[in-house]
Amino acid sequence: MDISQACMLIENLLDRIERNPETGKYHLGVISSKEKEALQSALASLRGDDGETIGTPTTGVQVPEVPQPPPPVPALPEVILNVQAMERTQPESPEITLCLDFGTAMSKAFAIAGSSTPVELALGKRAGSSGYPVESSLFISDDGVLHFGPQAVELGTHAITLGRTRFDSPKSRLSMGKKLDINRVPLAKDKNPFESIPMSEGEMITLYLAYLTDLAGTELSDKGYSRYCARRFARPCWDDDRNQWAEPLLRRMLAQAQILADTFTGRWLEGIPLAEAKQALIKLNELAVQPDYLLAQEGIPEPVAAASSLMLADEAQRELFLVVDVGAGTTDFGVFLLQHNPDKEVCKVRIIPDTIKYLPQAGNRVDELLKLHVLDLEGVDIASPEGRHNADFLDSTIRLHKEALFRDGTVAVPMANKSRVTVELPTFMESPRVKAFTLLLENELAAVLECVKDGYLDLMRGTHLNVVLTGGGATLPMIQRLATGVIEVRDRKIMRRAAPKVPSWVTESYPQFESQYPQLAVAIGGANPDLPELAESVADFKGLSGRTYSI
Repeated sequence: MDISQACMLIENLLDRIERNPETGKYHLGVISSKEKEALQSALASLRGDDGETIGTPTTGVQVPEVPQPPPPVPALPEVILNVQAMERTQPESPEITLCLDFGTAMSKAFAIAGSSTPVELALGKRAGSSGYPVESSLFISDDGVLHFGPQAVELGTHAITLGRTRFDSPKSRLSMGKKLDINRVPLAKDKNPFESIPMSEGEMITLYLAYLTDLAGTELSDKGYSRYCARRFARPCWDDDRNQWAEPLLRRMLAQAQILADTFTGRWLEGIPLAEAKQALIKLNELAVQPDYLLAQEGIPEPVAAASSLMLADEAQRELFLVVDVGAGTTDFGVFLLQHNPDKEVCKVRIIPDTIKYLPQAGNRVDELLKLHVLDLEGVDIASPEGRHNADFLDSTIRLHKEALFRDGTVAVPMANKSRVTVELPTFMESPRVKAFTLLLENELAAVLECVKDGYLDLMRGTHLNVVLTGGGATLPMIQRLATGVIEVRDRKIMRRAAPKVPSWVTESYPQFESQYPQLAVAIGGANPDLPELAESVADFKGLSGRTYSI
């Protein structure tokens, strides 16, 4: 650590020292690993350990790095896997249709009993927080315990000043990471300080899916259904190359997750010792088979699942829908033709060829833009030591500040240097970076519609294009704009119309889902036992003329 960085860190530390008015004594709370290192460097220099005394930032004196002792090494315990799932050959509770929606920022699950009765799966409440979604986060504490969901978020937020970070957004590793064996990609040291217990990204994802599986299974069990029911899983609209790599991988991890879910059930709130989790993974990989009988043959594309919960009405329909599913890591687009005739018992959804696309930017990108905007307002260069320190500090809380900003129109953001930055929503929305991101979304939507053949475009003449907005980012202003106004495609002016944010069957019969419906739409649609049949794609609407099922 050079002397200028050490001085800056010690100055920040001194700024945080407070005096107790009753005792007159000074008090300092938690300090970061970098601040501790700066103090050790200063002490070493004052002692003359390097032959120099500490100087001013302009002297150029280099203070030697002080090695940090590694955390104590936990012993690998003996673990006995619970293999009850392997004692069965077919799913139980056949009346239940379950869908797991493994999300980038939040994960969800939903079940439907019979043909139409929703079964509430309040994963967030089960995890010790609130609501239906649960945070997609893991955190390894310094005492060697692996924490999940809201506990991981809380502990990881406190530890950010100590140079420790969470394993957030695990799904993005499948959507945007390199297509290689993720079970051989080690976690960075800031996420796992235990060199003697190496953890890979794939192992962490499998453990998170076990957590998600157990939350859903325990919710079902408490309502009288088997935790070994059949389940579907939603997946992004990956391109063919990525899907061939990622879907079998996700499917295998979900099968393995049931065994880990049974092994660690009831223990997630206090966390799982990392050594125990590692040993369970080792034994899991020794099993010859997995309970993959629980899984549907293929994952359901997220836009298809989302659309199925919004599109259908009692009357006959023949309409085009543009689905925009906005998560934390990706924005998925897809254009679908719905053909629905209750009298003829026809209900088909066709993917319009070449319109399934995804943009690897979504809610997390807005978090990043807000962080950069805050640093700009504070006048801090992110490339400087102070900028990096403040950026790291903001990483753990910026999502909450984003939510407050879009909810209240203004937010005061505390910084690591003890100042507070006030952000106004209109100013943020007009910032160059946000305007560039908004334009990127509009251009991607236009590129999707350019792939639609003329016959389908003619179907929208004189009517409109239904735009279905789903996902946790569906309420963002730049996303809402995608569902309004006129867009021109090959000399055709197409009016965009937003589909209802919440379908009438939810508002009328299940109002408890209404506030969180955009986040639950994929899981609800995926759990629909009467999921619209995904019919063959036809290049142009003219190719459907004369078909007996056309309406």
